Amino acid sequence: MRALIGFIVRGRFQAIVIATICAALAPVFAPLNYVSGAVIGLMTLRYGAYEGFVVLAATTALFGTLAVLMLNSAMPAILILALTWAPTWVLATTLRLTSSQGAALAVAGALAVLAVIVFHGFVDNATDCGADCSTGYSREALRS
Repeated sequence: MRALIGFIVRGRFQAIVIATICAALAPVFAPLNYVSGAVIGLMTLRYGAYEGFVVLAATTALFGTLAVLMLNSAMPAILILALTWAPTWVLATTLRLTSSQGAALAVAGALAVLAVIVFHGFVDNATDCGADCSTGYSREALRS
């Protein structure tokens, strides 16, 4: 693990490549999604918000290009950006600037509240949406 971290922090290019590879392999092995986010967070904590943002933007562009080439859709890149990389970058930037885990936790809570508000803005009836999703999963589980 120490060798991998040493390789990642060696430079931008290494971080971008590792984050992109982990994101591309995340559908096969889901925990790699967290590793791709950790790369963004590590670069932000180590080198600052600007460097972290450069890695975030380049990784999004590279992964988006791969997604378009393989799936004809940039949606996987948009989703991983919105759900993993951007919040990780915001929290790592907060932690680096304040050196306070409490402040980072407060920002995480604010992001969670914002996510709920945005979700309710896009979905007419969130309760029915959750029930529909769970019913669909139950049907799929019963079929297999």
